[in-house]
Amino acid sequence: MQNNMDDSNNANKRGIYAFQRSIDIITAILLLTNQITIEGIFIRPRKFSISVGGPLFGGTRVVPKDNWAIEQDILDLIHIFLAILLLSDKITITGIFITSAEFTVTVSGPIFGYTRTVPSTLMLENYQSFYSAVKEHYIVPPELLSNLMRNDGNGQC
Repeated sequence: MQNNMDDSNNANKRGIYAFQRSIDIITAILLLTNQITIEGIFIRPRKFSISVGGPLFGGTRVVPKDNWAIEQDILDLIHIFLAILLLSDKITITGIFITSAEFTVTVSGPIFGYTRTVPSTLMLENYQSFYSAVKEHYIVPPELLSNLMRNDGNGQC
């Protein structure tokens, strides 16, 4: 039984990791195509993270003052650097910052002083434990279920 659960957890962790990698790759593509840009840097003792966003996320695009070419080139180089780090799995998305009008994505990793983000199935395990306890101790009357199923013909009661 334990071995079966470990296999299930490993499969879930692989799925979560694949989903995280997909989001990292999409973020890298959005950086390379100038759909998102650096919005800010969060500096903490011995570590930092970079926030990216833009019009695609409801914010504004960071544009160099007076459209100076050198400043735009530096910004493009930073985008390329971040995209390379995302694609090579050196950094990853570590969080989302949501406001009433926009959101930004925060990227960081060991290269910036943060520990590596690893998939966790703790919430899934807690849900499975909860489901098992409810299933064991709570019995739903069959007539209630059949009544609910009968009244829910088009997805509405």
